[in-house]
Amino acid sequence: MQTPLRTSFRRAREGVRGQRGAVTLTVALGMTLLLGSAAIAIDLGHLMAVRGESQRAADAAALAGASAYVESAAPNIDVAVDAWSKDVAHRNEVNKTPVTLLTPDIVGDAATERVTVEVVHTQARGNAIPTIFGGAVRIGGVDVVTRATAEASFASAVHCALPLFLVDRWQEMGGDPNRFDIGTDYFEAYDPAAPSVSATSYYSADVGLQLDIEPAGALASDLGNPMPTWYFPFAPGELPGGAGTYQLSIEGCLDPGRVYDWGDDAVSDPTPQALATNLSMQVLIDSDPSARWEPALSCVVDAADMGRGDPSKCRSSPRIRPALLIDPSTAPGSAQQPVTVSNLAGVFVENVLATQIQVRLMGYQGVTAARASGGGFAPPLVRTLRIIE
Repeated sequence: MQTPLRTSFRRAREGVRGQRGAVTLTVALGMTLLLGSAAIAIDLGHLMAVRGESQRAADAAALAGASAYVESAAPNIDVAVDAWSKDVAHRNEVNKTPVTLLTPDIVGDAATERVTVEVVHTQARGNAIPTIFGGAVRIGGVDVVTRATAEASFASAVHCALPLFLVDRWQEMGGDPNRFDIGTDYFEAYDPAAPSVSATSYYSADVGLQLDIEPAGALASDLGNPMPTWYFPFAPGELPGGAGTYQLSIEGCLDPGRVYDWGDDAVSDPTPQALATNLSMQVLIDSDPSARWEPALSCVVDAADMGRGDPSKCRSSPRIRPALLIDPSTAPGSAQQPVTVSNLAGVFVENVLATQIQVRLMGYQGVTAARASGGGFAPPLVRTLRIIE
């Protein structure tokens, strides 16, 4: 017969054993939840890092594709967009694996010069992102798809401009039709930031217009009455002036870093520089003697391709250069003076005559491209690449 004291001890021991069992079960459940939470947190962190890698790859590939609209002279620009996007994407890694794009993942729009890229990792494609602990609950992979759209756009600026001002187009309202008459004729520049339908400047519809330009010379002293054919020499502000610098600036690009924007100021050179202009323009023509203006395509082609009507033959040329346009009411006089750039144009230097130089207007820059339909090429503009979404 057990005494009451022994019975109490036995019951106490059984109670302790029961409590130990409950604590063990509670600890086991707690550890399971804790480890599960830790596993989920690790997997979520891993997937967020992978998504960041995927987004960076998409951004880089889209920018590379859009850069084809700036750099490539390929007749079929879509080929360059596809190839450049794939190449840059493959240089990026997602989850320690180089990114592989398929052609359907890349969508280019030549009209807007935008490229959209999707970096796809899905179970349907067989490349879903594996989880670290998800396999324990039969989650073998997670779909991760990122997207980016990049755009090549004009910065309303040019570099490597010809060192001369051309008189912008004005509205002839009476008086002498061959000059700008103050108080009668008027000029309104096309402002890219605030377009106006009443602007009278050159614009994209004038692509292919032949301009016969001539030095203003002593007639430039007749300030305020410029002729539409006049040009006014200037030297890039960062370089020494004189005929030598002026000529070299026509024949090549002495200062690629010098950017001209709409509204900028440059200083005119009162010396006509007629002989220097003619000689250097001829050097420019001789650098690419087979280049021709093709009216049917509104672009430059090789002499052998004239009349074929094949837009894939449109090509670039060192004879295609930006030119700065000025407000005719602010045309320089016979003294050196600052002149404000009213607009930016691209021209193709076509021919040198005794007293004139013939150029073709390639388009009105800072507003639209001088790339004619059919694949013409713009002069060297300042372009920007940006992610828009």
